[in-house]
Amino acid sequence: MMRNMIEKIKICMVKLKSTLATALMIIFPVSAIASDALDPALIFNLKKGHKSSCVPTIQQQLKSIGMDNIKAKAIIYCDCLGILYFNEFTESDYAEMKANNRLPEHTRNNRKQFQEYCADLHLY
Repeated sequence: MMRNMIEKIKICMVKLKSTLATALMIIFPVSAIASDALDPALIFNLKKGHKSSCVPTIQQQLKSIGMDNIKAKAIIYCDCLGILYFNEFTESDYAEMKANNRLPEHTRNNRKQFQEYCADLHLY
């Protein structure tokens, strides 16, 4: 029961962080305009595509180690990664990704830290 409450709290925190981030982007759009920010609809689709491949992979990994509630954990974890990978994506990041068929170098360089952060926050 305590574990379920902790999961619910974690989900609420992710939603709150997402809502706050959206509110800040609406209130302070200058930073997005000043850079070569990517269209939010494209960012949404990048996160959606990432999630569609991430969730089944993480579910299998969690299942193999005997974790409970694997679908919910995998979804939250993959959403966390999607936010870290794509929320600050720029036109140049997208161009690099399309040209090389992989995440931009600066994202790849931080990938392990992103994965550890999301795992610590949502899996353990």
